[in-house]
Amino acid sequence: MRHATPKRAAALDAQTHRRFLKTHLPVDALVFSSKAKYIHIGRDGRDAAWSLHNHLSKATDAYYDLFNSSGRVGPPLERVSGAATEFYRRWFQENGYPSLSLWETVHSWWDVRALPNVKLIHFNELKADLAGSVRNIATFLDIPISGRSFSKIVEHCTFA
Repeated sequence: MRHATPKRAAALDAQTHRRFLKTHLPVDALVFSSKAKYIHIGRDGRDAAWSLHNHLSKATDAYYDLFNSSGRVGPPLERVSGAATEFYRRWFQENGYPSLSLWETVHSWWDVRALPNVKLIHFNELKADLAGSVRNIATFLDIPISGRSFSKIVEHCTFA
């Protein structure tokens, strides 16, 4: 996020245990390391556009202020206004307005999909078979999970 601070970066650097970072960035915008494992969750662009509209239309003034504060790179994030259908059309016409291009991001991850430290998953797979997806992800990350903890993990990760 554009509002990441040096303090947050220092806190991440100080961590010595296993951790994860969530981003919406394409591969070429990351410091890609063969020592890290990457999971890219793809989503139908139409669903992503509606989700983004929902998120931004409900964002507070404080969110927009933080996102557009000093140190920002790129144009300011404008408050979403108008009908959802207009946002949806603009999202397609302007290649991911008001953020990154979904197509370029997905393409960048698709290009590295054969690397042993990259796993691609589709959002619909998670919804259709969450338990299978959890097992698949745990195997990819070399994380053993027992029967009792497995059911708790799946319950915690439901979309409900």
